[in-house]
Amino acid sequence: MGRPLLVLVEDAHWARPVMVRLLDRLAEALPGSGSRLLLLATRRPPPLGPESREQGWNGRPGGRRMELGMLSPDQVQSFLAHWLGPDWSLVELKAHVATRCQGVPLYLEEVLRTLETSNAIEGTPGSYRLIDPLVVDKLPRTLHALLAERMDLMTLERRRLLMNAAVIGNTFDVGLLQALTGLSMSILSDYLAYLERAGFVLRTRLLPNLEYSFKHALIQEVAYATLTKSDRRALHARVLEALRHRRDADLPNRLDLLAHHAFKAENWPAAHLFGRRAGVRAELRSRLEDASRHYRNALTALDRSQDTPRNRLRRIDTSISLSRARMPRGFTDTGQLLNESRNLSLDLADPRRYARASSMLAAVEWSNGNIDKAVQYSREGLPANDGSFDRKTQIQLLGRLGGVLAEKGHYLEGRNLLRSAYKMLPNNCLHERFGLAVVAKVGICANLARNCAEIDFESEAISMAIDAVNAADASNHNFSRLYAYEHLGWAYLLLGHPNKSIPYLESALELCESIHSKLHKPFLMGAVAYANALTGRVNEGLALFQRGLAIAEQGRVNAYISQVHLWLAETHLLAGAPEQARIRAALVRQSASESARLGYLAKAEALEAEINFIMRNSLEETRKSLEVAEKNARALSLIRVADRCSRTLNRMDFEVKNREKVIN
Repeated sequence: MGRPLLVLVEDAHWARPVMVRLLDRLAEALPGSGSRLLLLATRRPPPLGPESREQGWNGRPGGRRMELGMLSPDQVQSFLAHWLGPDWSLVELKAHVATRCQGVPLYLEEVLRTLETSNAIEGTPGSYRLIDPLVVDKLPRTLHALLAERMDLMTLERRRLLMNAAVIGNTFDVGLLQALTGLSMSILSDYLAYLERAGFVLRTRLLPNLEYSFKHALIQEVAYATLTKSDRRALHARVLEALRHRRDADLPNRLDLLAHHAFKAENWPAAHLFGRRAGVRAELRSRLEDASRHYRNALTALDRSQDTPRNRLRRIDTSISLSRARMPRGFTDTGQLLNESRNLSLDLADPRRYARASSMLAAVEWSNGNIDKAVQYSREGLPANDGSFDRKTQIQLLGRLGGVLAEKGHYLEGRNLLRSAYKMLPNNCLHERFGLAVVAKVGICANLARNCAEIDFESEAISMAIDAVNAADASNHNFSRLYAYEHLGWAYLLLGHPNKSIPYLESALELCESIHSKLHKPFLMGAVAYANALTGRVNEGLALFQRGLAIAEQGRVNAYISQVHLWLAETHLLAGAPEQARIRAALVRQSASESARLGYLAKAEALEAEINFIMRNSLEETRKSLEVAEKNARALSLIRVADRCSRTLNRMDFEVKNREKVIN
């Protein structure tokens, strides 16, 4: 069996993507492996802000979690007794520290460091004695004040170095710090070694560049707050200048740093330039929260810049980019910004930007459940073409409208538009998005697959969906992969192949967690739940439906939510709960009628009529409902739905004839 092994990961909230993937794979491999390995990780609680996301590694779902709250009074006393010792001179000091720390471990740690640094105590750990009784009344009441006091105990040079490092960030490159301070490398190394011994910083990277990190974010905050606003701005400007002379190869996050320090230095032209570039790169890497921050800072930089025609064009482009980066994360609040961009485009007589802003606004309205507005804005973009539209704009408009029409229920028209967009795609466009949130080929093929699956063009649907998956995998763009896997799984479900759908849907859901895409998570959970129900795991499916719909309600997510409710109604039927199924189908029928989503309306009417037949409601009314549902489904080319209505009508006729024979 081998010797037991403990793998301890401290500060997992700082784990970078490569480390996160490594820990995920290790955690997945442990259950049932028989290995004598314990994986133990520590991390901070998740942030509470509405747009915040959990950083680093968050552990394995189902793994054991222990919440470490504040220390109890007994634990505080044990800590102080262990580290300070039993000397009678420490009694009053221990009482004051215990009262002021309020159970915060970091406060206790910093108190001990402060007492040692100020020579208020002497001895060794576990056997100290108090030599400065006045220190009892001088202890700072807050952790911030305590950290500030300990920094004040250092020499001016070391304190200045710590503040300069705080300007660079929570993690700082030694080369940048040297450029900022002008110190020789030998002196700088000595000072950093002291700060590391003093518990202010930790060495966190050796290659390709030497980096240190502050031991705690509060330390960086306190050191940064010590500087005046004008000093901060000047230091950020110096860091910006130093970054211009570095290369991406030896400073992997150089572009992010350029954007950040240009913004903090209030160098508005550079802040917009680097903010836009950093946003684009973050989007390409599916780091959507970072992309949103960079784009928003770039917009703020334009607010502080001179109002010129060129800057107005930049405002339109950046507004569209910000909206595109926020939408997959479930934030669809950029409608006003996009309307302003449309109006600005008209003022500047720029039909191409007007069309792009209209297309993005259509996507936002679709996400908010306003399908008619989405169709309207998509259609308004196309006639604006005065001959100046490039291929990028045309593909974006056709692809967006084709996808929106599928939600409307106009599957044939959507298919035709998407096929036109598909023919316009260049041969080598593996990484081109053409203004879409996903790689263009992925978006076009995935939406075309959904349209074809809805109207039972099975071979074309699967062919297009597989093309989307291949393009997404080749692009290495995670949101594109999510979108492609999601639509291939969806196509298989629509075509009646739940076993084939599950691997792709589960992969998409895993990617959804990875890139924090709130917009797609409830739908994917519903799709996996329905696939589980169809393959015999009905109870497991119902539980997953419940969790997914709770997330949708909490986050006000509307994307494909009608389809999820229809699948839940079908699952209730499988569970032998027709009344629950009827309630769910009626909910979709009402919602689809109000929002004019013809496809979902036809499906809901057909399912509701079938449920009425199962519940033995009025045969005459049920027959009429089924006939109307079949007619409406065929009008939309929903062949599978129409055929299901026809089969139910045949069953009804068969049962009526059998009853008549029994009576006769």
